[in-house]
Amino acid sequence: MFVSEDGNSTLRVETEYELLLTRRWVLQPRFELNGSFSEDQSAGLRRGVNTTELGLRLRYEFAREFALYIGVEWLQKYAATADQDRSEGESTHNTALVAGIRAWL
Repeated sequence: MFVSEDGNSTLRVETEYELLLTRRWVLQPRFELNGSFSEDQSAGLRRGVNTTELGLRLRYEFAREFALYIGVEWLQKYAATADQDRSEGESTHNTALVAGIRAWL
């Protein structure tokens, strides 16, 4: 949960699961939901559920601390947030290919 300096509050719920295909290959489905308890015009947020995001990543772990991944993510905007984006000529959904490096110490 996040609260801005102006008292606007938002909530993010995120979950993911790691499915081990082999010792090095990992498939990772992911889900995220973003909502707002108050309207924040400066951030383009309206009250209620604003967005959901689904993702699927496949990664190869060279070591537990270092891996490369590739995947796809789908974003969908809802209700008043989607209406606002439509009125500004923006899309209410998006599909993206992602690739990157996962590293930690």
